Amino acid sequence: MLVETLRRGLFIPPLNPIKSDYKSSLAPKIDPEIHARIDWRSQNAEELERRWGVLNTLWCKLSCVEDPELERRKRAILSGVGVFKCSEAGTEETETQPGAFQHLTVRNGEDSYETMIVKCKKGGGWISVGGIKIEGRRLVNAGEWARSILAQKGKGGKIFA
Repeated sequence: MLVETLRRGLFIPPLNPIKSDYKSSLAPKIDPEIHARIDWRSQNAEELERRWGVLNTLWCKLSCVEDPELERRKRAILSGVGVFKCSEAGTEETETQPGAFQHLTVRNGEDSYETMIVKCKKGGGWISVGGIKIEGRRLVNAGEWARSILAQKGKGGKIFA
């Protein structure tokens, strides 16, 4: 029976190619220098989570609130990016500017962990960040980094640009 099936070609499904008037084309290449850069004023949390899922890292510049247009800013590479539900932490949606971060200790029953959340565009929500690598330094836990920065500078000392 197997030999007969092979001889008659019964194992091959009938091919009905899809006919289209459109010409095939190539997708543009992904450039991490362009596509992995975060623009806090125009991107929302869901878009940043999708980009992180594709590229595995996102980056932005670190700057001071007093002088956000400073020329020599260090690059901050973010990893472990996900949408953060601000209702869980009681985070104020209206008062925080895009790119500002906060340190949170999240409690899940008996377990707790530190995390850093960053405000996206107005009405765009917050993202949580698992790790951060500042240019010239090693990767560290973002929650610990945020806690140490806020302890040194006071609340809201730095933003991401």
